[in-house]
Formats: sequence, C-alpha cells, structure tokens
Amino acid sequence: MSFDIISQRNDDSPAKAVRARFLLWRRASLRVLVFIAVGAGVMLSLPEARAAGTAETFVTTSIDKGTAILRSGSLNTDQRQTQFRDFLLSITDTKRVGLYTLGPYARGASEPDITSFVAAFTDFITAIYQRSLDGSHGQTIRVTGSTERSEDDIVVRADVLEPNGKSEPLKIAFRVRRNDSDEYIVTDLQIEGVWLAMNQLADFTAYLQQHNGEIGQLSSELEKRALQIHKSRSESERKL
Repeated sequence: MSFDIISQRNDDSPAKAVRARFLLWRRASLRVLVFIAVGAGVMLSLPEARAAGTAETFVTTSIDKGTAILRSGSLNTDQRQTQFRDFLLSITDTKRVGLYTLGPYARGASEPDITSFVAAFTDFITAIYQRSLDGSHGQTIRVTGSTERSEDDIVVRADVLEPNGKSEPLKIAFRVRRNDSDEYIVTDLQIEGVWLAMNQLADFTAYLQQHNGEIGQLSSELEKRALQIHKSRSESERKL
C-alpha cells in the first residue's frame, strides 16, 4: 500500500518504478484521508463524556470544515481545490512528515534542498488527496475510539464504511499531535495496521540510496508526479 519509488539498481528511469506502485498507493492509502472531507453522511460515535478539545473533537471539526468546502455551491473547481488544499495543510504538518520520510538524509541536508523537498512533498500529497476525490463518494467514517500514547500523541481509530454495507469496514487510524501553537494536527495515517509515513520513509530512503543521496532528484520526481496528477484530473473534468 505504499508509494514505492525504489528503482532497479541499473534502471536509469525511476519513473517506471514510480508508476507501478503509485497506482496501488493512490487507490488504497491516501484516498482514505480524503474521506474526512467527502462527508456524504459521515457517522461519528463519540462517547458523550468526551470533553471539548479532545483529539476526537478535532477530527470531527475537520470533517465538518472539509465537507463545507466540498459542498459549497459558490466555488468553482479551482477555488474549491485551492480551499481544500489550504484546509488539508491546516490540519496536517507536511513539513514534519516530509522530514521524517527522508530519514538520515534530512541530517546535514542544505536548507535549500530541504525547502524544495518540503514544497514538492506538500504538492505531491495534496495532489493525490484531490485526485482521490474522484472515486471516494458514498463512504462514511465512524470514529470508534482513541489511544493516548502520551500527552501530545493520540491515535484516533475509525472505520471506513462502504455505502452498501456488504464489505468489512476498513480499519484506519489518525495519529494526532500538538504543534508549537498547542493546536492539534495530523502527523500520520494508518490503514489496516500500516503507517503510511513509515512506508514512505522506507521508499524514499531506498530511492536516495540508489541516487547518491540527491534530495533534489527526489524532489523533481515528486514534482513530476504532482503535475501528472493535476493534468490527468483536468483532462477528466473537461470530458464531463
């Protein structure tokens, strides 16, 4: 379920390996986070005793905000995409996650390389979220509880339910932490027991091992993928 950009040792074109695993990752992984904002009848089962300001409340509020953006009749496609992107960035810490996925290569990297990578990683992730909207209608999310790993590290568990109710719920979880402003943010997503950031860490570091640690080359690959996704979505919309 990961985006495996590990190329063959003697393959000078990492794009071929990218495409093979990218499709699997898009269908099964990050599309789940977009369900937060799809909201076609989202169901929540928060215990009544939960106090305001908990991680579950944060997830619920995020659902409401995302739904409002996507259901707004006053926004055109570009405006909706821009506002949805801003919304996702407001509830996630892409810099924190992006640096984590670089593993040891983040240490000692130049500031320009880090800045470029974080920008490319952010655009890539949000492009996938937006494209995932195309096939995510009808699902509902039911929050089922949470586990407090530490005071500022909480895992919120949830089920993703299909509209027909015939298939087993997809088990997901959101890792929620507090940022420097003491506000909740999403730092990782788990799907059926697999944490996505950890998968990306393995994929990205393997890619860098095969490309002399060139973070700029990884950034370029992510930028290319993001552009391809946007182009594909634009072409699909023109056909509607």
